Amino acid sequence: MALAAAISKNDFDSLDKSRQEFYRAEGDIYVLDVEEVDGWALDKPDDLKNALKSERNRNAAAKKALEALGDADPKAAAEALVRVAELEAKLKDAGKKPSEDAIAAAVKAATEKLSAELKQKSADHDGLISDLGSAARRDAVRAALRKVDAEDAYDIVLPHIERLTKTERDDTGFVVHVVDEKGQPRITRRPGSTDGMSVDELVEEMTKSDTFARVFSKPGAGGTRGRTSPSTAGSRARSANGSNDSQTSALSPMERLRAANEAISAGLSSEGSR
Repeated sequence: MALAAAISKNDFDSLDKSRQEFYRAEGDIYVLDVEEVDGWALDKPDDLKNALKSERNRNAAAKKALEALGDADPKAAAEALVRVAELEAKLKDAGKKPSEDAIAAAVKAATEKLSAELKQKSADHDGLISDLGSAARRDAVRAALRKVDAEDAYDIVLPHIERLTKTERDDTGFVVHVVDEKGQPRITRRPGSTDGMSVDELVEEMTKSDTFARVFSKPGAGGTRGRTSPSTAGSRARSANGSNDSQTSALSPMERLRAANEAISAGLSSEGSR
């Protein structure tokens, strides 16, 4: 006699003891206590029905998906679905609000980068302004030396004029101001004027200076360059380095400029205090 898969409590009580041991109670019924072997087991009818229904639904969905693909390669379609899933994940992450620390770090990095760029541009701008100011000063010195016929003295007097001038930029361009040893602006010596001293006046003053006179003395038989008289130029040249007019005239232009520069360097401190 075969054993029923499930029986009621009354049927269980009517069984002899030898058969009752094959059943186990599950609520109001007794089911046959069967051990699963190689996938064979005793399941509830509802579970079997649900599993079958689920499998049929999956098969229907797969069939519908295959029909939608048409002639498309199933492998390529599967890879496309994976990419779609990855993109959906990235979009989901992109929609997340960043943390306050992440925002602060991004702002700090952007600020530091912008600050470095502005600092470099400022340095470049300052360098350009400095170069243009120096060019304006050199042009003013050359123009002033041409007026006293002393263009060959440019290399010697330029460092000293640079020390005694400052450049400033205004609406018209670059202006060269003459200053004293302390950096204070000097006033023109023209009567009735309170304007600043020009580079022309500074060069004219240097031609009459005990320190710089030799630079502007004209080579030859006691002649002079600019506005310095022959006797004045000769006496100042002798006081600068102890030489006489004949010795000065015998030197070549370069030797004369070199000797004058040495005399200038020796007399700068005493000239600056005047």
